[in-house]
Amino acid sequence: MWDMFLIILDNSKDESLQNFDFTVLDPPCKSMNKHPLMLLARSGQEALLTHKTTQKLLQLKWRTIPKFAF
Repeated sequence: MWDMFLIILDNSKDESLQNFDFTVLDPPCKSMNKHPLMLLARSGQEALLTHKTTQKLLQLKWRTIPKFAF
């Protein structure tokens, strides 16, 4: 399962690392427990958490979440 996730991460970015497609990694979920990032965090797959695509998505989320929370 995690090998497939790595393939999705690799295919979500272009060669310049400027454009990312997060449609598979950040789908609308009714429950945060089933969100792909939450599943990844709970799995202990540190290599996938440090992937450039995952890091970019987390960076974007941390930029937008505080605006709504505060």
